[in-house]
Amino acid sequence: MQNQWGEGFVSAINVTADRAITGWRLALTLPTGATITLMWNGPNSGPD
Repeated sequence: MQNQWGEGFVSAINVTADRAITGWRLALTLPTGATITLMWNGPNSGPD
């Protein structure tokens, strides 16, 4: 976690490997009521 405040936080996730990675994905389970409101450098999908 890079920063946090009362109702939010900023975090970075880096995926590295010694060869190309294709077709990978990251899945997050958020607490009830939590939402992702902004994402940089990556697409997001899932329930609204």
